[in-house]
Amino acid sequence: MLLPQRLAYISSIAGQQLAFAIGVGIEHATYGIITPPVATIATVMFGLWWWASIVDRSATASVIVRRSFAALATIGLLASLVLTVLAGHSGAKLSWDPKMSEVTGEQVSSEG
Repeated sequence: MLLPQRLAYISSIAGQQLAFAIGVGIEHATYGIITPPVATIATVMFGLWWWASIVDRSATASVIVRRSFAALATIGLLASLVLTVLAGHSGAKLSWDPKMSEVTGEQVSSEG
């Protein structure tokens, strides 16, 4: 579970360094800024779910707490996945649109 969170931060750092070289669109930068904290929250929720599953508590409270943490971890993981795909798509668009406009001769919007 820690690997995706760390990869999100590494990707963010790499993206910031690449932005100095080729520039960056606001949409892509927004995804890059939001993804690491979302991945961190998902990791924390997963850790709390794991902790709650091994701690002996009253049955009703324990089930509610575990399910709440599991639900929040799942939402965080799905949000991280969606943000990663959107950041990848917008980054690819930023990289490839100028090249495609050279090939096709058409003006392609590079915002994204």
